[in-house]
Amino acid sequence: MTQSTDPNPRVTVAIPVLNEERHIDACLESLAAGDYPVESLEVLVIDGGSTDATIAHAERWKDRLPGLRVLHNPAKIQSAALNIAIKEATTEYFVRLDAHSTYRPDHVTVSVSNLVAGKAENVGGVQRPVGSTTIQKAIALSLRSPFSMGPSAHRQSSSEQYGESVYLGAWCTETLRQLGGFDESLKVAEDYELNIRLRESGRRVLVVPGLTCNYSVRSSLPALARQYFRYGLWKTRILRRYPKALKPRHTAPGLLLLGLAGSVAIAPFLWQLAIIVPLLYAAFLLISIVTLAWSERSVLAVASLVIFPLIHLSYGAGFLWGLLPRQGLEPQLAEPT
Repeated sequence: MTQSTDPNPRVTVAIPVLNEERHIDACLESLAAGDYPVESLEVLVIDGGSTDATIAHAERWKDRLPGLRVLHNPAKIQSAALNIAIKEATTEYFVRLDAHSTYRPDHVTVSVSNLVAGKAENVGGVQRPVGSTTIQKAIALSLRSPFSMGPSAHRQSSSEQYGESVYLGAWCTETLRQLGGFDESLKVAEDYELNIRLRESGRRVLVVPGLTCNYSVRSSLPALARQYFRYGLWKTRILRRYPKALKPRHTAPGLLLLGLAGSVAIAPFLWQLAIIVPLLYAAFLLISIVTLAWSERSVLAVASLVIFPLIHLSYGAGFLWGLLPRQGLEPQLAEPT
């Protein structure tokens, strides 16, 4: 398609929400305060049936974001919300935002300029976990370490590079329509799955560290455990469909859980063998905590002694559950906050 020569082409910004009254104002504030002209923004807030004041909070921003509309998402899940936005979009470019995050003033500008320049067909940045309470700050600190979930480019990259996926993303709207939008059979990782299809079609995914987004982490350890259980569970559904996308970091937590369970099982008979996996994990855990404490200059890294195993074992349990012969059906878990 012919791309616009307008220096500020109109852009659709899609924000799926569900009970986000604590976060939506900060998200929209960072968008409204950005350097992209608000008159060129079509802002679609797609609500999955919030029972709090999310919609009321969003409606208040229409004075500063005149292109804002609230849309209804009866399916509730993010993939469906994004497909509604793709269908409703009236602009050439499409930028996805998350209500749990805040953005640099140039987020939309940098995203669109890279698309206009033809550098990639999906442009996105790096997720930087942040928190306000002590437990959130400890969780955020742990998530900044590659030991949490591996060295993914959209979590750890410090240089511009082509990758498997990005945090959120920006596309030409027509690219998303040609790909058929997001897969609504997925409750989690719909972005990762779309990027697999995008790359298989010969298109590129560009990670731009300058697009760092401050992501507000879960507010408690149980919520974090539920989040990572879901991540592990739904990852198996994607990998069943795209086995070539399998990476060692996807299977490591499941193998750890199996190794620890095996150690417990054989401990009464072969304790010398049983301690190998726990000792190896403990060694990597301690090294990672010391490294994190030194690099971040924070004593909160001590909390990673609990948070790292919680992430690994929750994800591993979800991953193994998803491998069972029940097509990865999801247990009834409350949506984490």
